Amino acid sequence: MFNAFNFLKKEVEKIWEIKAARRIRQNPQNRQKQKKTKKRKNKETFHLNHLGKDLRKITVILKEKYYNGSESVRTFKCETGPGCTPDSIGDKIIGTFADGEKGRIESYEIEKTKE
Repeated sequence: MFNAFNFLKKEVEKIWEIKAARRIRQNPQNRQKQKKTKKRKNKETFHLNHLGKDLRKITVILKEKYYNGSESVRTFKCETGPGCTPDSIGDKIIGTFADGEKGRIESYEIEKTKE
């Protein structure tokens, strides 16, 4: 037989657990701890361009993981974007592919510079 008292008791316990979890999240000390963990690294140590050089006006070879074809097909001439410089925050690079099409890549898609 259905016991309404036990059912209501369980529902109230659930509500109190939810309220307790909210109090923990809303506690100002907990919020400060969360903010401390979300801080960004220093600009000096936050490098997204893994090659460590200025890529403007340089032709690069793209990784086979992201682009199919031989090295001659995977060439890309970098022109501008925050991913071209090693000290900027961002990884977007705008330039031209080997077939002449303009496009955008991410700096982590670069395998090496063409020499």
